Amino acid sequence: MEGKFVKYRSFNDKALATELYQKLSEAGLPVAWEDTEGFFDVTFANNEILHLYYVKIEQEDFKRADELLMNSVLESDQQPIADYYLFSFADDELIDVLKNPDEWNAFDLYWAKKILTSRGVGISEEELEQGKIKKIEELKHPWILDKLWIVCTFSLWVLAFWFIHYLIAAAVVFISAYISYSKKTMPDGQRVMAFSETDRLLGKVILVAGVALEIFILLQYYGVIDFMRPL
Repeated sequence: MEGKFVKYRSFNDKALATELYQKLSEAGLPVAWEDTEGFFDVTFANNEILHLYYVKIEQEDFKRADELLMNSVLESDQQPIADYYLFSFADDELIDVLKNPDEWNAFDLYWAKKILTSRGVGISEEELEQGKIKKIEELKHPWILDKLWIVCTFSLWVLAFWFIHYLIAAAVVFISAYISYSKKTMPDGQRVMAFSETDRLLGKVILVAGVALEIFILLQYYGVIDFMRPL
């Protein structure tokens, strides 16, 4: 079931992530949790800024979750403080907020629209939707893979072969698998491949070579084969 969930929001603040998790769960949405707390050295345990907390839901629930959060803002009738930062935003900046809802919370989205209305600036839902679609299309463009990563990965492969070291070979497998299969999540929950087809093909070639080398090293380690490295 976990594979059905994608990241909906990420936080540095555990309390905010927990609040969102509980709110979505109480509304009946299937929700999953992921965090990075276990990935840091114990010496950083009290440094919250190093931790990330992810609230994950199913892709088809993204729109429902957005509507739920916006309705919660409307029901709370919470007012912004006097020096609320959106009050200083220009009209085009507020419109940009509305076109990028994944980067702002529901309270900011609500008040960005309300501030624009108070200034006599109107923006249609169709225009906002087109802005969201345009952003998603831009985000779908593959990341540019720095070829230095390929050089480094190949260098690691050579080192692993020369020193017959399974951990270095494992690093080759990990990096090449990341290039080959990593995906990124769009604001609407879509999952698309992170790198271009050419980069992924190159990554798969190195992945096959890395897996083959890892197997070879393990066979050598357990004495299944006896390999004499050339000087």
